[in-house]
Amino acid sequence: MLTKNLVRYKIHQNTIAPRFISTDDKKLLNMASQLLAVFDDSQGKTRGELTTQSTRIVDNSDCNVIIARGLEKLLMDRTLFNSDTPDELIHFRHELFLFTARLHAQDDNCNLETYYQRIEKQFDEKIDSIQDRLYSDLPVHQPVTQFKALSAKRLLHRYNCAQVQGLLIHCGQLVVKIFHPEPASLRQLFKYLRFHQLLAEISKLDNQTGFKITIDGPLNLFFQTQKYGLNLANFFPGILHQKEWQMQATIHLKNEKPPLI
Repeated sequence: MLTKNLVRYKIHQNTIAPRFISTDDKKLLNMASQLLAVFDDSQGKTRGELTTQSTRIVDNSDCNVIIARGLEKLLMDRTLFNSDTPDELIHFRHELFLFTARLHAQDDNCNLETYYQRIEKQFDEKIDSIQDRLYSDLPVHQPVTQFKALSAKRLLHRYNCAQVQGLLIHCGQLVVKIFHPEPASLRQLFKYLRFHQLLAEISKLDNQTGFKITIDGPLNLFFQTQKYGLNLANFFPGILHQKEWQMQATIHLKNEKPPLI
């Protein structure tokens, strides 16, 4: 999911529309390929190392920086990190804090150099190494455990999808029309509705084969609006599996009145 500052859209009168990118754009495909090469080779690297490499590509790219950072964000979302704190690190911290507390209690006038020397002697380790171990479970040091690979073109399609999702978080109401649906795909779409716990009204289309689905947006609720908004955004990719569909949403953006469609 893209953060608010990475969502691109255009407003004309009372209409809002996502600013999609061309999935055939050679510059964007090239940059996407470079980013993917970094993430495909990320196994065992730390979050900090991965971020440094991907940021270098984004900063040196001649593509729109917001698009570049958006692609980077989507790839980071597909990356899993080991966030567990090992038992030995917990024990090490406990022992270190107990020892340093005793040092302070014994000698308040101990200078920093002497203080470090005593710690090094106690743990038989250089102070730089001790400091690295002490903070080794911070997010920047978390190792990559898995990356869900995809193609460069697929990443660009995923970016366009994320633009819509970023607006749906601010949705008051979403109306989806499904034309000539296949039974299997329609059943799957209704399963997505239930799975994401969305409040919806379903009716048949007038004079056409299909269904109209009216879904309450997060801004129509009085509680858990953020969670509901994320559920609605995550429901959207299910619509893309339908062969023929139409969608219209009422979007409430801060400092924009009246609501946008």
